[in-house]
Amino acid sequence: PSILGSNSAKPRVTAIVPAFNSGEFIGRTLDSLAAQTWGDLEILVGDDASTDDTLQVVREFAAEHSNVRIVAQEFNLGWVGNSNDLMKRAAGDLFFFAFHDDLVMPEYVARLVEAREKNPKAVLAFSDMMLVEGEEQRHQRVFTALEGVHGRLSRGIVLAKRPENWWVSIHGLFSASAAHSIGG
Repeated sequence: PSILGSNSAKPRVTAIVPAFNSGEFIGRTLDSLAAQTWGDLEILVGDDASTDDTLQVVREFAAEHSNVRIVAQEFNLGWVGNSNDLMKRAAGDLFFFAFHDDLVMPEYVARLVEAREKNPKAVLAFSDMMLVEGEEQRHQRVFTALEGVHGRLSRGIVLAKRPENWWVSIHGLFSASAAHSIGG
């Protein structure tokens, strides 16, 4: 389906969930993904040969949610290898990483798709984040270093310098075609 234009079909979005030994927390992450208001969401979980109950937790969740696909890696690929493998397998027009210990608000996907559709040339849309440490420590994280920066090289240089909170942007919604063109 096309992403652009008001008469086009709504894009399919894939939540890419690379997981390793995350049985203790991944259920809450999956619940937050299941609560998304975006209608066409694939949840793609890659268990990276976990030695805990991660795969069991994910399988139990998938049994109740038809939009979940599981990739049980035969051996540990590491975070980058698992993530790249999942991007190759994802069916969505747009992807986002849903890390095993991250929770997203129910409107997360819908808002990012809307923001991206406002700029058809954009390959990425992301939001500010609230980092929660323990029961009471909350820290707002904002990444504004790419505002007003145009061109791949210029944006790449900004990210290569790794300004504070650079990692906020990797939690965003990005174009599948862009990911495939650069190879993950």
